[in-house]
Amino acid sequence: MKPEIQKEDLEIALPIINTINPKVIVDIGTYLGGSACLWRDTFTPDILITIDIMQRIPGMEGVEFLLGNSKDAETVGRATSLLKGRKIDFLFIDGDHAYEGVKRDFELYSPMVRDRGIIMFHDVIYHTDVDDVPSFWKEVKRNYDYIEIAQNFNTTGIGLITKATPYTRSGYGNTI
Repeated sequence: MKPEIQKEDLEIALPIINTINPKVIVDIGTYLGGSACLWRDTFTPDILITIDIMQRIPGMEGVEFLLGNSKDAETVGRATSLLKGRKIDFLFIDGDHAYEGVKRDFELYSPMVRDRGIIMFHDVIYHTDVDDVPSFWKEVKRNYDYIEIAQNFNTTGIGLITKATPYTRSGYGNTI
């Protein structure tokens, strides 16, 4: 079973994300649609694109659902087309949890994120034989201002980075 984002972690993350007033959101790893509906209802974006290899979930009105592998050229192309030249304000990466998978999602979609946009990763402290987001998280957060959130014992953690061009850190990094 896929771990869900903990409410206590979201209580910290949502106000941070709200500071950038995200109107263009991409959610990789829609699963049952909970996070996509949360972004839709909390931020009322102009464009909300969700990507997953599983079938579309009912009740996701106002969401552009892409059925496919986020790393396939066709899926990336469809997402790019839906963006119509707009940059992503908020990118949520919670699809493939293998090291190479999360890294590839980051490589493909982070260039589409606007300067000072936010990229959020789920499961940054959750490691199993197949789930290795923490290894990629340790690498990527070295190059960005970041916040790591883990509010209780049951959390799998979330991490937020702020994209800056050029990629330079201002020295800001916190674990909450």
